[in-house]
Amino acid sequence: MRKWIVGLLILSITACAPKGPDPVTAPDGTEISSPVDYNNYFIALQQQVITKMGTFSESLESFDTSSIRQEHKALIQTIESTIEKAEQTPAYGDDDVLKPAFLDLFRFYQQLSTEEYGTIVNLIEGGESSISDDDLRVIDSLTKSIELQQTKVKASFNKAQNRFAEQYQLEVEKTKANQ
Repeated sequence: MRKWIVGLLILSITACAPKGPDPVTAPDGTEISSPVDYNNYFIALQQQVITKMGTFSESLESFDTSSIRQEHKALIQTIESTIEKAEQTPAYGDDDVLKPAFLDLFRFYQQLSTEEYGTIVNLIEGGESSISDDDLRVIDSLTKSIELQQTKVKASFNKAQNRFAEQYQLEVEKTKANQ
């Protein structure tokens, strides 16, 4: 009899405990069963884009037009694929903050890669020896513009990520990328 009462008490506590949102499945089949999984899924998508941006940046240093064009195209394709995956990923619980913030970030990457990076690719088309002082001024101006835009997007993203963390009583780990 005592085991039955203890078992019933445990069952009641478990049944009354707050239940988190139902798990969701990302388009690639990734099971997202917690707010941390949800955040980390989007971070993994972001890391794919950042890796491609690094490869593209390295190609710029080579002044190899073929390689630059190839890496630029690959970067744009990666970003487009990332946006598609993010858009198709169901919201975790009642999230109306984190997913939109990641989408804004990915769209910023898209704009950056097509517009600013596209301009830079066109300017260095003829190789290092063909870059004029005017071209260098344009590249410098674009670099400053990118830094300013990046600061705004980063601040907005960090704010959204903090709101999501507060909603689920999580702590945002401070890294070099989000400080």
